Amino acid sequence: MTPLARIRLLLLPILLAALGLAAWYREPPPPSLAGVGVLMVFDITQSMQVEDVQVAGRAVSRLSLAKRAALRAIESLPCGVSVGAGVFTAHRSVLLYSPVEICANRAEIVQSIGLVDTSMAWGGNSEVAKGYFGSLAVARALPNRPALVFLTDGHEAPPINPQHRPTFQGKAGEVRATLVGIGGALPVPIPKRDPTGRALGYWNAEEVMQIDPYRTPRTSGSPDMLVQSERATEDDLRAAGTPGTEHLSSLRTDYLQLLAAETDATYRTVRSEEQLPEVVNSLLSISLKAAPLPTRQVAMFIALAAAAAFYCLAFLPWHRLRLSKPPPPRAV
Repeated sequence: MTPLARIRLLLLPILLAALGLAAWYREPPPPSLAGVGVLMVFDITQSMQVEDVQVAGRAVSRLSLAKRAALRAIESLPCGVSVGAGVFTAHRSVLLYSPVEICANRAEIVQSIGLVDTSMAWGGNSEVAKGYFGSLAVARALPNRPALVFLTDGHEAPPINPQHRPTFQGKAGEVRATLVGIGGALPVPIPKRDPTGRALGYWNAEEVMQIDPYRTPRTSGSPDMLVQSERATEDDLRAAGTPGTEHLSSLRTDYLQLLAAETDATYRTVRSEEQLPEVVNSLLSISLKAAPLPTRQVAMFIALAAAAAFYCLAFLPWHRLRLSKPPPPRAV
């Protein structure tokens, strides 16, 4: 039997096996994502206008980065997942719309998030803990109980007294949640704007409450009262404000980590829009890894390659090709 005949005999069972696998194998259906949802709540308070973060090497506001990161995360989600949006300002979080399926409503979701702006705020305060706790309550009340992504810099205004700060009244861990911290590490001035959005400079120390309301009428203004208190715990100090510099803003990482721990949530700092997709997919337990090659398509490719090779070996004029080494030239 010639070498070509042996190769053809080897290709034949490979061809038949691949054809059989392609004909009878059925890919398992992907896991259903119906009911998997996420609610994204954006902090739209004035400190989110601070431009101390970057996108593509350009300084942008914290809210701009939050929105761009949210859109990037939505692009990474597969069809079937639902996305809703809300905003936080003053002491409340308000639902803009309940989670809707992303593929059927992608244009509306993208447009609505693009329109989120600090001009939507109905109050000047920034009571982050109350807003976050309220967002958890909103998510808990929604159908299918979506996961919560709360995007904020953690700046409380007016500052809270850590010994009298808001307490979480719900059940920790009842809603899957991630607190996303956005902002720079260095305190910087907070822009001041009129109701139309026109820039009016920056807030100064005299215009911003530097001490929490609980202490203001009862003390001589000593900013060290909390530190001197025997009742102050480590957690109390993590939530303490910075009297004298409350008109400046930076990312309050310690405080947000404290809120996350108290609600059995996770905390992530996001400094680029590329980081949020992994955060959201991890929260929803959706893998971002590339899907394996479909077995049926691979089998069909192998069958096609084997059939082509079998045809070439059977019908092309291979007999004209020399399959052995040519004899050495004769000596003259």
